[in-house]
Amino acid sequence: MFGRLEEELAALREHGIDCEVVPGVSAALAAAADTLRPLTRRGNGRSVSLTTAMTHLGTLHATRTADTEVFYMAGRQLAALSHKLREAGWPDDTPVSVVSRAGWPDARCTDHSVATLARPARSMPIGRPW
Repeated sequence: MFGRLEEELAALREHGIDCEVVPGVSAALAAAADTLRPLTRRGNGRSVSLTTAMTHLGTLHATRTADTEVFYMAGRQLAALSHKLREAGWPDDTPVSVVSRAGWPDARCTDHSVATLARPARSMPIGRPW
């Protein structure tokens, strides 16, 4: 979803390397499947926003533009994200799932609220140890 496909394809073309792009499942859909939680719900969840938590300038940005907000690559910014979500009008008791390694056998998920979002930063490894 938020990769560098365009830049990577340009670099491959520049070096005369043929490639094939294979579509995959987004982390948001994999996380929804892993947690058995839909991104939308009939009657009260008609929209989803997929965004990166950090802007290209390195600042944290959070909004309330959809019924469900999915923030990619926010793991190290959860305390700040909680603060920004509150500023954007999300109630403290809004349910939040934090998923790391979505779609993989070693996926991890913790459940929180907007108010307790900072807790997984201390209890869950973020990212993949390549």
